[in-house]
Amino acid sequence: MITFGLSATARVSNELGAGHPTRAKNAMAVTLKLSILLELAIVFALALGHNIRAASFSSNSLIIQEGVNATLSRHPRSILKAAL
Repeated sequence: MITFGLSATARVSNELGAGHPTRAKNAMAVTLKLSILLELAIVFALALGHNIRAASFSSNSLIIQEGVNATLSRHPRSILKAAL
């Protein structure tokens, strides 16, 4: 995320310095879309890959299942219910 921010800053400042505010706006929009896409990819990988992550630490099926259960119990709604 930091690299997207730095590249956006450099690109926008270059475009503004060259007198192209429309290109600067487009560069910012592209950077924002790419960062959202990257965030969604990471969220989906974490949400859908819990079996793979649990299996990478152990070959015992009971431990893998407990790891999956622990991952799934960290859902934001369950955290919110526990806080209230």
